[in-house]
Amino acid sequence: MKIVNEFYFSIVPEWLIESNASDSAIREYSALCRFADKDDGSCFPSHMTIGKKCNKSVSTVKRALKELEKIGAITIEPR
Repeated sequence: MKIVNEFYFSIVPEWLIESNASDSAIREYSALCRFADKDDGSCFPSHMTIGKKCNKSVSTVKRALKELEKIGAITIEPR
C-alpha cells in the first residue's frame, strides 16, 4: 500500500466520523475546513466550488450542507 501525501490536509473530528453523517457530508466538511479562515472559521465557497473539490453535484452539496447543519457541524448564515 502506498499513501499519497500532499501538503494540504484537514482534520475531521472523531465525533463527526462516528455520527450518522453520510460520506458526502464528511467529505464536504473536510473541504470546508480547507476554505475556513484560521481565526474565526468562516468560509464562503460557492456550491459549485465545493462540488468541484469533492467531485459531487451541486444538489448533493446542498443536501450534505443541510445535513452538516442539522447535526451541528456547521452554521449557515446568509451573506
